[in-house]
Amino acid sequence: MTIYTDADYIFALLSLNEQKLYNVGKKVSWCEITLDILHHRDNLADFYFEIEDENSVLVKNKAYQDILKTTAEQVKNWLEDNLHIITVLDDDFPQQLLDIQEVPPYLFYEGVLKENDLGMSIIGARECSSEGEKVAKVASGILEKYGLTEIGGLAMGIDTIGHNFALNNKMRTVGFLPSGIRNLPNNQAEILLPQIVKNGGCVFSQFKPYSAPFMKGVATNTYYLRNALMSGYGICSIVIEAGEYSGTKHQVGRAINHGRPVILTNLVYDNTQWGKEFVSKYKSITVVSSISEMDEKVKELLSIETSRSAKINLSGLVMT
Repeated sequence: MTIYTDADYIFALLSLNEQKLYNVGKKVSWCEITLDILHHRDNLADFYFEIEDENSVLVKNKAYQDILKTTAEQVKNWLEDNLHIITVLDDDFPQQLLDIQEVPPYLFYEGVLKENDLGMSIIGARECSSEGEKVAKVASGILEKYGLTEIGGLAMGIDTIGHNFALNNKMRTVGFLPSGIRNLPNNQAEILLPQIVKNGGCVFSQFKPYSAPFMKGVATNTYYLRNALMSGYGICSIVIEAGEYSGTKHQVGRAINHGRPVILTNLVYDNTQWGKEFVSKYKSITVVSSISEMDEKVKELLSIETSRSAKINLSGLVMT
């Protein structure tokens, strides 16, 4: 008798969704599937076979067994190809991602996982100015000062500057891809990924290993999906420099939705209308115009997060 793993069932559920069999006639969001998986974590196998109409058990079981068998073979091949997979049911899945609505049911990764990995995103324009480059390095240096992980999207420009600062200074850096981990989106990512892994960092992807990046639609744009995870993984997003139509704006919007604070430099605030509108509307966004202001804000946010985590840990203690 074949013994299937949680990963086998999870990818089988996603396969059903692609075939519009998970919720008959239409696809549902990954968030809905993830919530179902977490809710049925103790009986995932039973849940897999209970999705369809209960009156078609015999037909359903044969079809679903075939899907499960095919999916399990695919997962086996991935593992044999030295790909690493974690699911929302694994203890080492990044717990901070469980707080956001876009949490995927699985992640592929290369590198070292770290529990309670406190970090902040250093993000911004792909084509940055010399001033933007200087500010990105200053921001990364502040993260180093407070022992924080630097988070980025392995993109050209500001993201790469942040990753490289971390690598050059032996800091931990974590990257999120808008593509499969075996189909990197640009030459810079091909250079950065092995260096990040060698340095003790980690690179994540929520997409199948050989998936290409996709830029159409809000719900299906893989860069937007990547940005959401970057926001969710960190305790703050620091936007160094961005234009009026920068994709960075999307991560700011996700951070607001996630209840995560955002730091905008004056380079963003002074040069974008969306920056001004966000600041006027949301108290969770702070504008900084000096090194000392950024340092103080990072220090403040780290203190708040440390206190929050301590309270959560204390609430889990059992008094005897």
